[in-house]
Amino acid sequence: MKLGINRKQWIMVIVLLMGTLLAVLNMSVVTPALPSIMKDLGVDSTTVQWLSSGYSLVEAMVIPLAAFLMGRFSTRRLFIGCISLFAAGSLVAAFAPTFPLLMVGRVLQALCTGAIMPMVTAVILLVFPKESRGTAMGITGLVVGFARRSARPSPA
Repeated sequence: MKLGINRKQWIMVIVLLMGTLLAVLNMSVVTPALPSIMKDLGVDSTTVQWLSSGYSLVEAMVIPLAAFLMGRFSTRRLFIGCISLFAAGSLVAAFAPTFPLLMVGRVLQALCTGAIMPMVTAVILLVFPKESRGTAMGITGLVVGFARRSARPSPA
């Protein structure tokens, strides 16, 4: 399939889509673990739900700031910074001995997801020629859909 972009642009789009896959998977991957987190960290269901709700809230707050960030930093710098901060948040969450520290890790992850999602769309619209944008956005939609579907727990 020839979409009118060169190899370097394809590599950039693939890397961005991998970051999107990671970010979208992370939105809901914690849901099946909530009962275990409640037990291990000694929190109730209302408190543990903040891991999902807080993530969505922080992400929604950052999305409008993404345009400012994209204007202030290069795509490469912003993406690498976001992925690095995402990794730091993942490490904090993975080794968190308490619920507040786990929440800090999730907030760091959400900050990055909120910046990455609009950046990927903007880059795809800039990189692909007009006649190929529909296909490119369709590929992006497939990646996001796959990630959302993969993160759901399977029925018992």
